[in-house]
Amino acid sequence: MADALSSGTYDFGFLHIKAVDDTGHDQQPVLKLQYLECVDVMIQQLIRRLHEAEACGQGWYAVCVTGDHSTPVLFGDHSHEPVPFTIAHVRHVVEHSGGSDAVLGTPLLHIPHPSGPHSEASLHALGKTALQRMNLNKSFMKQPTGDDVTTFGEAAAAAGFLGRFPGGEVMPIVQQFIALHRP
Repeated sequence: MADALSSGTYDFGFLHIKAVDDTGHDQQPVLKLQYLECVDVMIQQLIRRLHEAEACGQGWYAVCVTGDHSTPVLFGDHSHEPVPFTIAHVRHVVEHSGGSDAVLGTPLLHIPHPSGPHSEASLHALGKTALQRMNLNKSFMKQPTGDDVTTFGEAAAAAGFLGRFPGGEVMPIVQQFIALHRP
């Protein structure tokens, strides 16, 4: 990734993580939560790399995190539920994640596939851990612009500045954000 960033030849990157969708189809709630936690780590690592590139003068970056559709584990198939959507400049993500030192402290290690137990007790423990992490993050997640949403989820997204919109509007929103908010 560092070589791609330093080349300056890319205007857009897209990353699709299929495992979260697959676990919804397979009706495996614990594994889905574990993969979502892996995605959290991947995003932290991506933010670190993009922040490092910005610090070296290799451009500026914005990150959009969303899903292409919902796949509830109870249903086991795609549904028409709204998906969360967030977009921000990397510099703002860094600022609201505890600053440069905190982001640069993110380890760049291999993320193994989850293989933990699949019991109701482990599901409850994972959910509790995720909720505790979200509550801790609220202390520094004050938005300078946009809205007051501090968590990433369907209910939180509905309260966001953008509200609900059809999937065909995703790319125009991303393009407008970049055009309006160039540093």
